[in-house]
Amino acid sequence: MLEAVLRLIGERAPIMGIAARGRVSAGGATHLLQAKDGWIAVSLARQSDIDSVEAWLGSADFDAVSTHLRADLVAQAELLGMPVAAVGEHAGPAIVRHAYQRIAPTCRTDGTRTNRVGVIDLSSLWAGPLATRLMAEAGAYVLKVESTKRPDAGRIGSPAFYRRLNAHKTLVALDLSTKPGVDELRHLINNADVVVESSRPRALEQLGIVAADFLQRDDGLRVWASITGYGRGSNRVAFGDDAAVAGGLVRPGPAFMDDALADPLTGLRAASAIFEALKHDEPCVLDIAMAGVVREVAGTPGE
Repeated sequence: MLEAVLRLIGERAPIMGIAARGRVSAGGATHLLQAKDGWIAVSLARQSDIDSVEAWLGSADFDAVSTHLRADLVAQAELLGMPVAAVGEHAGPAIVRHAYQRIAPTCRTDGTRTNRVGVIDLSSLWAGPLATRLMAEAGAYVLKVESTKRPDAGRIGSPAFYRRLNAHKTLVALDLSTKPGVDELRHLINNADVVVESSRPRALEQLGIVAADFLQRDDGLRVWASITGYGRGSNRVAFGDDAAVAGGLVRPGPAFMDDALADPLTGLRAASAIFEALKHDEPCVLDIAMAGVVREVAGTPGE
């Protein structure tokens, strides 16, 4: 069992031919930098993050990090939508479960339920797709839905790893900028048991897709799993390396520990939590925080 877990955690690096390099992440986009009162991680995987550096620091020179307090750097990064974390800062829980009561008629249109769990995968990159891959391997039917305008960025980062994560799923592309596309997504969710997504709540709410609407219908959705860096109540952006740093999994020095550890750890934890939630009749949202999962694994679970 342990060997299988370790293999899942480390499966991306050999595919991409990468490895952690001390204070530079395996993927090369995240860096550990010394602030005035300790260490932080900053991810520059997106062009928008690179473009925001001067606004973040008040300078284009990364040496300016050493003149700022960690809390100030994290707060300013949140305002700019940059993924920045202080080492070991996160003390929140891995998963918060929000239960719902059925109060509305069903909108299920595919007849009665089958014994096979139906999963809509709206997630991207690594954590969510790994969770749904594990569910597919356990016998669930997984439909991966991607936006035609914003497909899963994992397709570009590592096509081979994208294929590994999504090989056992049915792939569907919808234009979510149109009413027919959103209506089709709503129809798919109405006929599913589980939704797994990794966007901030307002992104789907802007489309009129609200978890409670589906969970409260008779014979409707059973589990809505939301994977974010710091929980649904936070606006902070996070990726696997900086979330791992926030949760406290770093080597002495400090240095990065393996490849984007928060992603595979969260994928494993999410799959387990979803299967556990399906054992109960009460529909729920699983609010899964990547930094919290790492904190839990590091041995100091948050309150």
